[in-house]
Amino acid sequence: MTPTQLKLQWLWYFIDVAQTRNFTRTAERNFTSQSNISYAIKSLEKAVGAPLFVRRENDISLSVYGEQFLPYVQAAFDSLEKGCECLDELLSPISGEVKIGFSFTFSLSDMPKLYKWLYADFRKNGINVSLRSAMAHVNEDLRCVEDLVLDGTCDLGITCVRAREGCSFTKITQQELVILAPKDHPIACRSQVTLPELQDEHFILLRGDSDLQGYYLRMFHSCGIEPQLLNPGLDWLSIFLQVSAGHCLTIAPRASYDDYNVAMIGIDHPMKMRDVYIATPANRKLNATTTYTKKKIIEYFTEQQKRL
Repeated sequence: MTPTQLKLQWLWYFIDVAQTRNFTRTAERNFTSQSNISYAIKSLEKAVGAPLFVRRENDISLSVYGEQFLPYVQAAFDSLEKGCECLDELLSPISGEVKIGFSFTFSLSDMPKLYKWLYADFRKNGINVSLRSAMAHVNEDLRCVEDLVLDGTCDLGITCVRAREGCSFTKITQQELVILAPKDHPIACRSQVTLPELQDEHFILLRGDSDLQGYYLRMFHSCGIEPQLLNPGLDWLSIFLQVSAGHCLTIAPRASYDDYNVAMIGIDHPMKMRDVYIATPANRKLNATTTYTKKKIIEYFTEQQKRL
């Protein structure tokens, strides 16, 4: 066998079947028929001279040969993707504008440092790129970050949830959740509390299709607690006012809340860390400038994680 005997489409289907473990699902993802997928895999197996999958009733798994072959095929596609990106950059120089969507709490923590880092990278590499921002306001219109990406308002989105079909997500970091309490509250001097300690407290939790409230409730329910909820909040500023006034507590991402007269207290709970993703539209190709910016955002958060 030589590489010239192998068709690129066969290899792509091989990777996809290895991920889905299902010919039908692979066919759906690639907008083709199951018979085409089956034919491609059989042709590939014939060309390499070994069975790449073990087929049982309602079950497909990689064979010993498939497990050995898969990393090389993936590496080849990774190399091809980098080559395509290189050509894109030559054909379409990186310049222009990139619109990034995020929620209010990210604007209080990660985004200022991220923007500073990105602009420093652009200057260092002689790249003329401007960054624009769009903040998702999860209130009456129930628009979350993914909506901004899907409708074209933003090219990229920074989000903790995957509330919309049609977006692709890449994990970039994690975000810590904390209790926010008035600065004169008895727990304000604590470094950490458990949710059972707060079962008699009143809470206002952010409402919206971002599923934040659902995530917070699952935290309580995992402790066997039904929290005492007041009317849900429609925006963070309104919630901060209620907390600052001593009316309630809330759960929010760790950020800088110094101007809101609230104290942050750590939560002793396994769900306190939430994954953070960069969201991109699945139905349209990113241009070279947006692709470069996405890559640099991933690089930024990777460096931040290494420093922790």
